[in-house]
Amino acid sequence: MSNMKSRVVVFAVFLTAIYCGAEDDQKIQTITKIDAKTPRELQIRLARSAAPPEVSDHADIYVLGNKGNELAIKGRNGFSCLIARQHTDTLRPECFDRVGSDSTLKSKLFTESERAKGKTDA
Repeated sequence: MSNMKSRVVVFAVFLTAIYCGAEDDQKIQTITKIDAKTPRELQIRLARSAAPPEVSDHADIYVLGNKGNELAIKGRNGFSCLIARQHTDTLRPECFDRVGSDSTLKSKLFTESERAKGKTDA
């Protein structure tokens, strides 16, 4: 393959990657509800959107599973990210620092584990 053809192919692949990434970002922005059936990878991306990549790329990432939130990715910076749900029909990506991970996060994990057992919101 000539040098010019190689550049065109590389450029086309690059544009396709940008376009697909933009479509994924739009999909994430339109999500209004999650549950345990929401694809794990989508939950991870949404949870990571709560903080800059410098933080979320190295944080614990929790996803919603059948028994509540479960650790999907073990981080190494003391931060934790997840999709918080005030109610089952709401969502908000959140990240917590080390102190928040030891306190506030635990209450959110408990709430989701109780929901998974069938307990309803008060």
